Amino acid sequence: MNYDNKTGTPINERVIMGYLEEISDPEIPVLSIVDLGIVRAIQLNEDASGDIEIEVIITSTYTGCPAMDMIAAEIRVMLATLGFKKVTVTQSLSPAWTTAWMSEEGKKKLNAYGIAPPDKKIYDTCRWSSLPSV
Repeated sequence: MNYDNKTGTPINERVIMGYLEEISDPEIPVLSIVDLGIVRAIQLNEDASGDIEIEVIITSTYTGCPAMDMIAAEIRVMLATLGFKKVTVTQSLSPAWTTAWMSEEGKKKLNAYGIAPPDKKIYDTCRWSSLPSV
């Protein structure tokens, strides 16, 4: 079992997610990549030598987003700086990102920054399946 150097707690997905909360979105720096919902999953495996292999799965807010390579690099650099030697960042396009993945804290930060956050009530009242087919 590997432990966090700062807190002494066992390394798990929640600890890694906490580190990633320190990475700001390059286009809306008031939000972390976790607040924005870009980080979809973290997978941890221990190799034969006892090192942790980390895979961080991210989804862009839109296909072709130019910031994703920079975000992936920031993830790798941050985790390497913390001593993790085996880090993979996988970009996943499916399912497509949605504002529903944003954290409530992220929505509050957007509002304080002067950007209207998405309104959950709008999505709850939309019934796309009831639209006539063409």
